[in-house]
Amino acid sequence: MRKKIFLSYAQEDTKYVEKVVEQLRAKGILSADDSILLDPGFSKMKTVPHLSSGPIPTRGAVRTQGAVRTRGAVTRRTLQAADQVVLFWTEAGMKSQWVNYEAGMAEALGKSIIAVVVGEASPKLPSSLSNIPVLRIE
Repeated sequence: MRKKIFLSYAQEDTKYVEKVVEQLRAKGILSADDSILLDPGFSKMKTVPHLSSGPIPTRGAVRTQGAVRTRGAVTRRTLQAADQVVLFWTEAGMKSQWVNYEAGMAEALGKSIIAVVVGEASPKLPSSLSNIPVLRIE
């Protein structure tokens, strides 16, 4: 069954994305057929070209089907379409307003969330996410 996976990460953590997607596929959490959904707020296509399925707007207001919507509304709609959320919880992610927004929205929508932490010194997950699966990478 093909799933839609939303990746939530700070731009500074782009270097980890491909490695983590490979690890999730190796563990059977993701399959090669799964669709990867990215945050619509900034373009990751330049840094992770094979993960994006089309142009991603780069400004706070996003044009969709002739209507201008806020980034929050588009992010919410993208999260609603996702089957699962992979949350990169790093120092940069913890400080990112959008990673925090996406984590809260995913939780509010009842989405399945997997946290990715980097190294032993990763920041602690918020208590509301303390029971989710964690993938630790080095």
